Amino acid sequence: MAENLEELTLKWVTALVKEYDGHENFVGFLVAFYALEDIEQDMYSELWQKFRQALAENELLQKDFKAAEYEDKKAAKRGFWWWDVKKWTVDG
Repeated sequence: MAENLEELTLKWVTALVKEYDGHENFVGFLVAFYALEDIEQDMYSELWQKFRQALAENELLQKDFKAAEYEDKKAAKRGFWWWDVKKWTVDG
């Protein structure tokens, strides 16, 4: 079965998070995080869980993302939880 753009996007963003080692340009993360806003969060629950797990496990990304002041509390309040580092937990 062919993957659709939403599935590929979730997998791509998850891979970005897993591979982050402190040398990547944050512009890629911003583009990726904005792309996620177009994907329904009640679809692809397994892929969303893998994304959440990757965020929770990458402490370096958590620290760097917060330090770079890329958090967007307004977007997080609209339901886009990945813009708030405090919500980068396995449980949500």
